Amino acid sequence: MQTTFNEWEAHKGAEKKNGHWRRKLVVFLLFLREHRISLRDVFSKDVFSSQPFQKASSKDFFRWVQNGNCAEVRQLLMQDRYLVYDVDNVTCLQKGSF
Repeated sequence: MQTTFNEWEAHKGAEKKNGHWRRKLVVFLLFLREHRISLRDVFSKDVFSSQPFQKASSKDFFRWVQNGNCAEVRQLLMQDRYLVYDVDNVTCLQKGSF
């Protein structure tokens, strides 16, 4: 049975699409390894927030980051190291406040 040109093109397109997702997955897995985050943590804990101030101590964390209270920030990070992946409406960490 011969493969037609259209079938081959469809397969080639699917490979490209799958390759794109494969690359994205590899980049994500490398990010997790670099930041010492396990897959178990990603699925069992709220590592990455989907809404601003999702974690209980987020407001304190961002307020202390903005004010430069390093001791309080360290204390909160010792309690929940994933606070650095939380977001606020401005994302202070990206602005270089920390």
